[in-house]
Amino acid sequence: MAQDTDIRREQRRKRRRRQRLLCRAMFAAAGGLVAAAVLLVVWNALPAGADARSGPRPAGADRGIVVAIDPGHGGYNENNGCWDSGTKGDGVTEAELTFRIAGMLEELLRQDRRFAPVLTTDGSTYLKGSQRGAAAQAAGAELLVSIHFNSDPYDHSRGLECYPATPAMETNADSLRLAAAITEGFAATGLPLRGENGIRYLYFDANDNRVVYESSDTVPRTDPTFTVLETCSCPAVLVEQAFLTDPADTALFSTDEGCRSAAGIYYRAICRYFDMEPQ
Repeated sequence: MAQDTDIRREQRRKRRRRQRLLCRAMFAAAGGLVAAAVLLVVWNALPAGADARSGPRPAGADRGIVVAIDPGHGGYNENNGCWDSGTKGDGVTEAELTFRIAGMLEELLRQDRRFAPVLTTDGSTYLKGSQRGAAAQAAGAELLVSIHFNSDPYDHSRGLECYPATPAMETNADSLRLAAAITEGFAATGLPLRGENGIRYLYFDANDNRVVYESSDTVPRTDPTFTVLETCSCPAVLVEQAFLTDPADTALFSTDEGCRSAAGIYYRAICRYFDMEPQ
């Protein structure tokens, strides 16, 4: 009897153990279903065209190549109590056009899942060049394109100037490669290139005056250049795309079609820089 009792007790113990294991398996399966449902909700909540690779990423992560787009000017400047519109042209402002082109470029890069574009500013608040550069660095940017428009109310200047990181900076050679791709793209539209080839170096002297040298002048000067180029910690260019004070230049890029054309040039230049074919 005692032996029979022990056998029955062991059988009940095994039965309870099997029941516990079955319950655990059921809970695990239910947890998996819940997790899947949560992922589905998050996926459906993403905006059209977005995916797990979208948005800023630290360098080396799996979200694609982070490209910082810096739309020149924009935002409310509390120091002088007005909006930073930049230069003005025939019914348009610099900030209006740079943000329009930057948004179109961001969309092109986001559609190409090899890239993860990030804007240095949303245009709501005025940001200094150092803040824009810091935003690009914080996002892990591997490349920065700063888009601007030029002005010359005293002469009929027109054309493009592209300013890469200067010869004294470690990012100079790579910045030059990007500058070459950008200037070639805009030259194909018929836009004149200023200077020798559109690529120039800009410095600020001790009196904060601008001093410009052609790209053939490779002397490694220690004078500062554009702050955003110095603080972004990656290859970078600042593009003075055209003169808004010139009607011919303004006509090229003041329409939606002109802005899309400019965004496409930047996109193809970025692909070329990374030895990629545009998609």
